[in-house]
Amino acid sequence: MRTNDILISDSLVSYTKVLNDLGLVIWNYMFTSDTAYNYQLEFMILCIPTCIRIKQCWFEYRSTARDSIVKFDKVFYRVWPLLVNVLIKRTLLRATDDEKSSGALLLKLNRLNNWWYLALAFNSIYSFIWDIKMDWNLELFNGLFELKNPSSISHPSTTVGVS
Repeated sequence: MRTNDILISDSLVSYTKVLNDLGLVIWNYMFTSDTAYNYQLEFMILCIPTCIRIKQCWFEYRSTARDSIVKFDKVFYRVWPLLVNVLIKRTLLRATDDEKSSGALLLKLNRLNNWWYLALAFNSIYSFIWDIKMDWNLELFNGLFELKNPSSISHPSTTVGVS
């Protein structure tokens, strides 16, 4: 895997929100204000960099069989908040007047928001730990990844030395 391919895809992943804003600006210039921004197009724009990175991780794993499958997991977890976001927007756009007046829509949105928060928290924590452990090679979270044998844990000695 060439380094510049990885840098390009990582940069695109970092700029997904900017790409989405660019798509929104282009949408507003090309269509009238009566046409709402298509949430499916937004999902595709936001997923393109992640899909590129998933493809690169898969090819790297097939060629080297190193830790790229774990990178694949990290990148794959980026998709979950996007999927829940699409479901929220789809639910809002397809809601009937009965759902809006009865409060059923609010219950659905609350449930989806809880899933969105969970997906974001998991994605953020996983990415944070990955960046510190793997990308920056810091040993801050080594204790989380090493299994310890309970019998090998040393306890402080209680013997008193005589001088």
